[in-house]
Order: sequence, then structure tokens, then C-alpha cells
Amino acid sequence: MRKVCIVTVLCVLSVFLCAYTYAPSKDIKYFTIHVNAQKIVVTDRVLSPKWFNTDSHTDFTKGQTIYQRAEVARDLKKCFPEIYKILTKIKRDVEREVFHGDVHFDPSRADKFWVTGARNGIAVDIVAAESEILAALRAKKHADIVITPREVLHKTEKEVLAGIGLRAEFATKFDSGNVNRSENIARSVACFNGLVMREGEVLSFNKTVGPRTAVRGYEEAKIIIDGEFVPGVGGGVCQTSTTLFNAALLSGLTVAESHNHSLPISYVQLGRDAMVSSAVDLRLANKTGAPVYLETGIREGNRVFVKVYGDKLSGKSFKPKTEVTRSHQEVEFVGSSPAAADMQNFRKVVLEAGFPARSVRTYLESYNGGKLVSRKLVRKSNYKGQPQVIKYEPIPEPIALTTQTEPDIL
Repeated sequence: MRKVCIVTVLCVLSVFLCAYTYAPSKDIKYFTIHVNAQKIVVTDRVLSPKWFNTDSHTDFTKGQTIYQRAEVARDLKKCFPEIYKILTKIKRDVEREVFHGDVHFDPSRADKFWVTGARNGIAVDIVAAESEILAALRAKKHADIVITPREVLHKTEKEVLAGIGLRAEFATKFDSGNVNRSENIARSVACFNGLVMREGEVLSFNKTVGPRTAVRGYEEAKIIIDGEFVPGVGGGVCQTSTTLFNAALLSGLTVAESHNHSLPISYVQLGRDAMVSSAVDLRLANKTGAPVYLETGIREGNRVFVKVYGDKLSGKSFKPKTEVTRSHQEVEFVGSSPAAADMQNFRKVVLEAGFPARSVRTYLESYNGGKLVSRKLVRKSNYKGQPQVIKYEPIPEPIALTTQTEPDIL
């Protein structure tokens, strides 16, 4: 037991003597860092009272002096973490990120875009300082390390705006003679004019437009409910959402939510409509990597349009594609159907053509330089059909032609 205690004491003394051997007799000044008007003198005391002890951060330099460590050091961050912390703090305190300004957007102005608040940045390069510090420590000489911050110029307004362009535009035609419906379209599409979507932002049609009620100025016009056209407040708003939906597809925005009507509509092809109501929404996500700007309105008196601006596509393009599957169309008869044997005596009259039910897959194809890059399913849509209504009418009997002779003239 006594022998074990003696050995323990000897080990402790050994560690103490090792530390004492490498401990400097005074606070040595190794180098001075100059940055702007600041002067940082790096000494033993600044680094750490125990940097030379066995608690050193790097195993292979344990117990070595700072000069001995410099002889084998290749990486300041790894071999002198105490010094590297000083440099990184200087960099963090002095550097300022360059700001190219805020982009403003107003579609009503001749110059739709302009920039304000641009500011130059400040950069600090500590790589050169790291090399100078290692060289000074290897030479065992005090050195003055000068770090000169560098100004980083911001882009000019022209340079900033050069990257913004029209990504897509889409328009649909409506009947301007239907005053109520036209008013609803104009009122709803105005809600998006001048709107800016930041990167990562999700745009909700319902939240942007708000409730379509008479109190808020919306008129009564035809809407689709349960597969039938019926009067309803806000009729026509779906043409705005449909136009926005197609502009979004063409511009590369991500469709987070969309729904088709239960019946086909006349102003776009199947699979490219976007129905909205108090229960369902159209939601678009901006994942383009930059802000997106919307210009919307009515032109030519009967066209609702949506323009999407943002980072220029530069050879990229997006094309919606649809695949339609038709179902068997039902047939309804008015009156009775003749027996097969008598069919030649009747003719078929189509009272209503109707149309078959259809299912549609809508895809968005992405191109780069005209080459197909990806093809993504956007939505599956199902549309109700309407039966063909026919009746059979008997074919009229042919009128018999008789020959009359002139009477003899005496």
C-alpha cells in the first residue's frame, strides 16, 4: 500500500515538473495583430495560462512549447486552436455582408422594378494572417500582423434588375356581356396585382381574395354545384383561379393544392382548371430560389391575365401536358324505343349531345435548352359526364305522285 502511494506521488510530481519545465518565466509577446484602429497583443496570458500543459488541445503537441508546436504545424486551426479563435473573432466582428438592396415592384409604374438600400460589404481574409503568424512563431521573432479589411461593392441597380424577367404569362377569355360574372372576375384578380411571393412562401387564393360575399361586392352568377350550373354569389372567380393556376405552372411555381371542377369548363382544356370555394383552395409555393412578382388584371375588356416575374429562366421552360381517358357515355331516351323489327321506319333525333365522363392526368414537364429534364404529375382529375338524350320519330310515309291527263279538246 505504501509503495502504491509513493508511485502516485512520483507521477504527480513528474507531471508538475513537466509543466514547470515548459512554463515560460514571463509573459512572452509572440505577435501583435493590427486591424483598423485595433491592436491585439498576443501573449501567453492572452492565449491561456495552461496552453503549454498536458491539457493541450492537440495530442501530438502535448507538453511542447509554442515554438516547438510551430515547427511541425501545418494547420493553424488544428495545431493552434487558441490563436485561430482570436482570428475568427476578428473576422466575425469586422466583416459585414454585402447587401444588394431591396427590390420594389409596382406594376402600375412605367419602371415596374426599382432598388433601394444597397450597401457595400466588408470582407476579412485571415488566411494570409495565418501564414504570417506561423512564420513568425517558427522564427521565434515578434511580428506585426496587419489585417486589412476589404470593401465588397454591391451590385448596381441595373445589375440587380438584369436578373429579373418575365417567367410566364397566361390569359383566358370571358364574356364581357355577362356583367355580374365580369365584375367578380375583375374584383378577384385585382387582389393579386403587385403581390410578391418570397422564397419558400405559400400563396393561398382564399386567404388573398377573402370570402366571396355580397357584402364584399361580389355579384350573383353561374357556379357549379353537384355537377350542375346554378346561380351563386361569386360566380366567375374560378376563372381567376384557373388563370393563376396555369400561369403558375408555366412559370415553375409549385402547386401545393388544386382541384378540378366537377364539369368541364369552356375557357381551358380538361385538367388545367382550378376550382376554388369556401371548402377548397388553390395554393402555390415559391421554390424558385428567389422572389416572384405577380402582375394581374383585365385587358381588351374580356381577357383576364396573370404575369409572373422572377429570376430569368435562361433556357429553362415548363409545359403542362394532359392525358385524357374517356368513359362510356350514357344514353337517355325520350318516349319509347321502337322494336328492332320496326327500326327502319324510325329516325333517331339527338336532343342533347351531352358528353362522356373523363379522367385526366395533368403533368408538368421541365425543359432545359429544349431537352426534357423531368416530368411530374401535378393532379388527377375526374369530370362527370352528361348523357346523350335522343328520341325516335317515325319516318313520314312518302307522298304518292298521281298522273293527270289533259281533257280532249273538241
